[in-house]
Amino acid sequence: MNIDLVSQIKHLSVGSDFGRYPPLADGAIVAVETGLGFPIPDLLRQCYNQIANGGYGPQGRIMGLKGGRRSDYGDAIDSYRMLEREYVDVRGIRWPSRLLPFCGWGDAIVSCVMCDKSNQIVTLEGGKLWQEQYSLQGFFLGWLDGQDLLAHGTRVRFEDIRIGNPFTRTEQTVRARKRHG
Repeated sequence: MNIDLVSQIKHLSVGSDFGRYPPLADGAIVAVETGLGFPIPDLLRQCYNQIANGGYGPQGRIMGLKGGRRSDYGDAIDSYRMLEREYVDVRGIRWPSRLLPFCGWGDAIVSCVMCDKSNQIVTLEGGKLWQEQYSLQGFFLGWLDGQDLLAHGTRVRFEDIRIGNPFTRTEQTVRARKRHG
């Protein structure tokens, strides 16, 4: 199934900037895994090997490994190392081992994959980790199906909030995304 899924991901990514980041050879991926101390999920490995080193997927935001597409936090490896070193949530919980950031959405929202048998997706948003209702395969299938991956499930709502525009010095209403639960 992964071969067909990787082909679909590649096909839908045409037009994004994934061509800027050539695919990685197996040896380069093995070197990254050795440095991390754990293997990345097979589906993600196939994407890095057969599509590109990031720059594809939802809005072209899949982060590359070393030398690939960078997010606000750097590439996937830089992001993992930074979070592993610096992240402590409001309850004092440290960054989970093997939780690899792979899709930087902007606005400090990052989709991460648990690099174990589950391939569970966890989203870092608002300084908290939110376990999603889908795996890495479900992430890509949902994207291919046109689902809003960040509004998936019932724990997201949108609220109108009033803000002051510092440039025009006027108030305006904006829609804000809020997680709850």
